[in-house]
Amino acid sequence: MLDLALQIDARAASMQAKPPSWDTPSLDDLLSTHPAQAWADLTFAPLEQDRRDLRRTLQVWLGHNTNADSAAAELEVHPQTIRGRLRSAERLLQRSLLAGAAGTHDLVIALFITGGIPTSPGRLQPLSPALLQRPQGTGPGDCADVPC
Repeated sequence: MLDLALQIDARAASMQAKPPSWDTPSLDDLLSTHPAQAWADLTFAPLEQDRRDLRRTLQVWLGHNTNADSAAAELEVHPQTIRGRLRSAERLLQRSLLAGAAGTHDLVIALFITGGIPTSPGRLQPLSPALLQRPQGTGPGDCADVPC
């Protein structure tokens, strides 16, 4: 075990970070490639098994910082309808969406690649402090008076 740790440490020390050069592609360049597009399409492909537009629901829900009430208002449906669609998306995508944001990171990138969000994830504006605070005892998308 110690031998493995020393090998990893030695290898890490030998890998010096190289300064970016003019020919280093940008994040936007990388996300515009055919493999990235294929990955994004495959990411959302399971949603096609459902007759509802789960991709649009995800897009709107993520655009509202995972707030089901705000997403429901935009889509003109009940918040429970949004949560039901998200549970269906969780099942189809085999990832947790409602229990926390960890399952959404690659979905945001896939939405950017497919044109579902207008700016690259690296250029998103930071969330306001009010959006980062959640009233005690509430879960994602269940905040009453405070955006979450």
